[in-house]
Amino acid sequence: MRILHVLDHSVPVHSAYSHRTLSLLRQQRALGWHTIQLTGPAQGKVETEDRNRDGWHFIRTAPGPDWLPPILLVRRIVRRLRHAIRLSRPDILHAHPPAINALAALWAGWRSDVPVLAEIHGASRTILDGYVARLAAAVVTDSLALRAALLARGVAPQRVDTIAPATDLPRPPGSAWPDYLPGRGGPLIACVGPLDEQLVTAAMAPLLRAHPALRLVVAGAGPAQGHLLNFAAGHGAAVLFPGQLEPDDLAAIYAAADLVLFAAPPTRSMAAARKPLEAMAHGTLVLASDIAPHRELIDHGRNGVLFEAGSVDGLVDAVDALLSEPACMQPLRERARQFAAVERSWEAAARSYGPVYRRLLEGVSR
Repeated sequence: MRILHVLDHSVPVHSAYSHRTLSLLRQQRALGWHTIQLTGPAQGKVETEDRNRDGWHFIRTAPGPDWLPPILLVRRIVRRLRHAIRLSRPDILHAHPPAINALAALWAGWRSDVPVLAEIHGASRTILDGYVARLAAAVVTDSLALRAALLARGVAPQRVDTIAPATDLPRPPGSAWPDYLPGRGGPLIACVGPLDEQLVTAAMAPLLRAHPALRLVVAGAGPAQGHLLNFAAGHGAAVLFPGQLEPDDLAAIYAAADLVLFAAPPTRSMAAARKPLEAMAHGTLVLASDIAPHRELIDHGRNGVLFEAGSVDGLVDAVDALLSEPACMQPLRERARQFAAVERSWEAAARSYGPVYRRLLEGVSR
């Protein structure tokens, strides 16, 4: 099976996108599938053939001038795709986000009679997604919520599959205790990612009364910090702000925290929950609001704990229950890491594409 992957960008541009797609490509090759890689104009200034990028061969699309409108960028990708199709004769075109990749793949695939798989992610949805989903031979989403939204737009159910995000198991962090964390002793809760700051500050007051040694570490920076800084001013060292962190620093927080809190506000977000999955892969205990992306990831009471989004009482009760029964926390951590290692590994993700690809090939052969 020969799959031509159409990517926004790849290494040597280092981003979560480039590392995720490279992990998928490695596992697909390990399964014996032949992959060809083409990147779009977002890659920037490159040679048209990049043959020695860590053992990978990338076919590149020149970016052109900054003023080019999207339709001309699509045409640039189409020209490179037609060149790549003539060279590699793929069985399938697999277009990764953004939507212009799928548009280009549909155009090139139609002219070359190659079926197109369009991948659509909730975090990068555009108004073109519905159009792409109706025209592609198959669609893969990264969340059930996004799949439901596409079905509501009239996309046939048999053409839409959901493949959940995958993650790498991290190496264990170093033994040194980070200087920016409080000393060992009291319970430590870490907040990572978007959070409902008013919910968190409202919950901290009763939690500090019940657990005076409790500390809250807010990783990263953002608009929520203003409200939290005002709260912290009246509570001494109860709330800590280490600022923007490197991956190794974040790993140290995951290792140190008794639990990691993902207190996203009530929302209809269709974006997959990637940060909580990362925390689970580190073997942390994840406490998350019960929005749809978190419900798709966390089996309440098995590999993490959910509380009612926006509910101060729900958050306080969940934290109290966990801190009052520390013996129950370690099994949750172990099952979280096991879940990430087995069910959300890149090998499992790569295998999940097999039935989708085979269905496309069967449709071509009929």
